Amino acid sequence: MKYGSRRVVIANSFDRVRELFVKNANLTSDRPTSHVFEHFVGYDLGSSSLDDVHKRERLASIKSVQPRKWPTFYPMLRREGYDIIRVLAEDGDYGKKSLFPHPFFQRVSMNIAFQVTLGKRFTNAKDPWLREYIENAGKITTVRSGTNTWIDFIPILRLLPTKQRELIIAKGASQKREEMVSVVLKELQDKMARGEEVDCIAASVLTDKDSSLSLREAVKASMSMLQGGSETVANHLVAGFSGLLSPKGQLIQEEAYQDILKTYPNGDATEHAFTEEAVPWISALQKESLRNYVTTPFSLPRAANVDITLSNKGGRDIVIPKGTTLYMNAEGANHDPMRFGTDADDFNPARWLNEAEINGPGMPYFSYGVGSRLCPAYLISNRIIYGIILRVILAYKLVSVEADPAPRSYKEISANVAGSVVSPKPFGIRFVPRDEVLLKEQLAAEGMTYQG
Repeated sequence: MKYGSRRVVIANSFDRVRELFVKNANLTSDRPTSHVFEHFVGYDLGSSSLDDVHKRERLASIKSVQPRKWPTFYPMLRREGYDIIRVLAEDGDYGKKSLFPHPFFQRVSMNIAFQVTLGKRFTNAKDPWLREYIENAGKITTVRSGTNTWIDFIPILRLLPTKQRELIIAKGASQKREEMVSVVLKELQDKMARGEEVDCIAASVLTDKDSSLSLREAVKASMSMLQGGSETVANHLVAGFSGLLSPKGQLIQEEAYQDILKTYPNGDATEHAFTEEAVPWISALQKESLRNYVTTPFSLPRAANVDITLSNKGGRDIVIPKGTTLYMNAEGANHDPMRFGTDADDFNPARWLNEAEINGPGMPYFSYGVGSRLCPAYLISNRIIYGIILRVILAYKLVSVEADPAPRSYKEISANVAGSVVSPKPFGIRFVPRDEVLLKEQLAAEGMTYQG
């Protein structure tokens, strides 16, 4: 097909995505040029072609969150897990008030991203600086999407006043985001000047004269990770919890809760929430939350580095010419009935317990991208989602709110469909403690660890 004058190929099924972007990963790593990125929001780690600079930036991002580094994250993750349970209790009046937990989960994911990249932490989900940063990230996301960048393909649209306004807003948001990160970087430099030890990407570059990255490159890599942090983890958690509010979802909650107790009969589940993935039902919930709801349903485009030959059912090969723009329909692939069965559109975590084939080898879903452009932080993101689900299920029963019901399927849950990243629309959840007295005692004891 064609977008304007540009030839475009879209992979819609699970097998076609694997064939085009995994089997031919080295041939599909380029990004096409973009008027939007080039003139308004700037290229970042996810949207740039993989030249030497961006390979170094990507490698730095991968190294910063590789599994051997995770033990250094565990104290931070435990604290964020505690804060989530505490805030849900206090703001929800121990299950008496309904909440839309998305801002709380955003704070957790942004805290982790900021601490890993720039050594900064937020204590309040309503922190004005944090909300402004997330708002600016959202404005940039709006013009990044494959369904909202027609001016890349039809140049005359650039003259439309509405498009001009959108792009000017996004450009302003991009500039503001850079200014905000510069402020945080200055705070980091001041800490280091006072002799404080800070372990983060930017600090390692500042102290290592032989670093392969310049400070500018390190900040750029950090900003790309922060952009992802503002979008992915919180959206998948909220979408997954929406699937637990139906009558069937209540049964799933109980299955998961009993599985936690079975795995940790000594009552030490919270200590292991982020250090291992040992509870089968929690792993299943994590996977289904990522499969069923795709934060980036229509990926950023790639470009064929060379001519690519694909097999065809009819026996004739298909040749995709060099330079062709390539899209991955991640949402379509994640709901492919040929891969996930006739209930592919349903939220059904049990599929990950009963169907060995869909667990791998290879990526079991495409919510983080795939191949040479796979999100560098996908493994730690999975662990964060797993740990938060475990802690929430262990502490609470999730109850729907009749006056503010959750969407019934992934097709209804998105608040926006035009951006490259879609976010869940607000709905109510009551987080009812399984044992209120015990929960208060546990929070008080755990909170003592973080005083001072």
